[in-house]
Amino acid sequence: MSKPKSYRSVWDAIADTPEQAANLRARAELMQKIAARLKQHDWTQAEAASRCGVTQPRINDLLRGRVSRFSLDALVNIATALGCRVRFDLESRLSRVPFWKRLAGTAQICRFTECPAIHSEFRAGP
Repeated sequence: MSKPKSYRSVWDAIADTPEQAANLRARAELMQKIAARLKQHDWTQAEAASRCGVTQPRINDLLRGRVSRFSLDALVNIATALGCRVRFDLESRLSRVPFWKRLAGTAQICRFTECPAIHSEFRAGP
């Protein structure tokens, strides 16, 4: 009986190469952050689509986490349409932060900087 193979993440398990895993990881994280921004506003999917310059089915795919349907370029375009700036942090594989610390938010693959248009609109309220 062979020992089951273990992986650092689900992305490492399903990707064929480390590069593909990194791309999937970055897209998933960016999708989660965009979805969180959309949910802060309690917009309908149609309203969110209009603000992001995409169709309602695209917003549905994003909110359902369908990573394979989005490129990094498309996600950056959506974030930009929301008034956000996306930044990517690079880290050396040798000085990799442990998984549990990444979950705690001490290291991120990508992150939003302040979204002034959304932030001020959200603070102003209805």
